Amino acid sequence: MLGPRAMHLPGPTDEWHMLAQQVAALQHPAGPAHPLSDQTKAEAELEANGLPAYNLFFGAKEAPRVQPGETPTGLRLPLPGDTGIPFDEIVLKRANGDHSQAREVLAFIQEWGVLSDERNEEPALSAYAERWGVDLATAKLRSERFQDLFPSETSPRRVLTMLWEADSTESFPRLLGTPVVESALPPTVLNHFVNVLADRLRDKPALGKKVMAEVTTFEEAGPSPAGRDQRRFFVLCEQLRLWCARTLVAAGKPERASGALSLEPIFDESSAAYAQAIIGEYRRDLDQGPKRQMLVFAQRALRVAATLDALNPAPDASPFLDGVALAARALAEARNAELEIDLVTEARNTVRMLEAVQ
Repeated sequence: MLGPRAMHLPGPTDEWHMLAQQVAALQHPAGPAHPLSDQTKAEAELEANGLPAYNLFFGAKEAPRVQPGETPTGLRLPLPGDTGIPFDEIVLKRANGDHSQAREVLAFIQEWGVLSDERNEEPALSAYAERWGVDLATAKLRSERFQDLFPSETSPRRVLTMLWEADSTESFPRLLGTPVVESALPPTVLNHFVNVLADRLRDKPALGKKVMAEVTTFEEAGPSPAGRDQRRFFVLCEQLRLWCARTLVAAGKPERASGALSLEPIFDESSAAYAQAIIGEYRRDLDQGPKRQMLVFAQRALRVAATLDALNPAPDASPFLDGVALAARALAEARNAELEIDLVTEARNTVRMLEAVQ
C-alpha cells in the first residue's frame, strides 16, 4: 500500500484520513476484551479442563510475585468452615456478567502484578502504560474499569497480595481462580471456634454430627460489641487450662494435673503468658500422641493470648483468630478416647460459656 511500488499514492490530507478510517474498520480490535480465534479456542480447552476461561489473558504470561501486606476491603481468603467463590467468578459477577469487562479487569490485575514484581515497588500508572505499550488515556481507562468493580482499591496491589497468600506455588492463572469470601468483617470467636471444630471432626462423621447438633448457633448480625470477642477468647483460654489438666490425669500425671489446676484463671495476657510456659513444661513430659498434641495446641493458643492487651481490646477477632483455631484443634483431640474427655459435652458447655460473654 505504501512505498515506491505503492498502489495508493500520497494525496491530500483528507484522503489519508479517509484511508485510516477504512483500515481501522477492518482491523481486529486489540486487547484482552477481544480474543482472537485461537485464543477463544484455547479458552474453551481451559474450561473443558475445569479452569475458568476468565482467569487467563494470553498477552501476559509471567506470574507476579508480590510482598505480603494488607488485603482488599471486603474480601478475604476462606477460613475453615467458609464457602469461598473463585475470584474470577466474583469479578464476572461484579461486572454484571459482562465477559469482556471481566477479562479486561483480570488482565489488568495480572499486568499490574508483573510490573510490580519487575520494579519491586508499586508502579505509577505512567509506568504501566509504558510497560504494556499503551497510551496514558488507555491505562487510566483500564484502572477506572478495575475501580468500578473494586471501588475501595486505588490499584490491584492488595488484591494481588490476597491471591498470592493463598498459595505462592501456583501459577498466576490458577491463582485468579482462588476461592475467596466477600465479607467486610472477620468471623467472630464463636463462629470460628465452631467451624474449625467441625472441620477437624471430618474424619469422625458420626461424632461430628453429634457435636454439631449441640453447638450449632447463630450469632448477632453486624459488628460485635467492643471487646466482646477478645473477652470470649480469654474464656476459651481458661477452658484450655482445664482441658490440659484432665489430659494430664489421663496421661497418668496427677501431680502435673494439680499444677495446671493451681494456676490462676486465665483472664489477661499476663496469666496467659505464665500458663503457656507451665503447659509447655508439662508437655515435654508426655510421649508423642494425642495427649501431647492437646497440650501443644493449648500452649500455642496461649502464646497468642499473651500478645494481647486486656485493657485495650482489639476491635475484632482478627489478631487472635489463629489462637481460636488452635483452641478448637486442641478440643478436637478429644475424639481420641484415650484423653478421657467427653467431646460432645465439652463442646456444648464451651459454646454456652462463650455465648454468655457480652
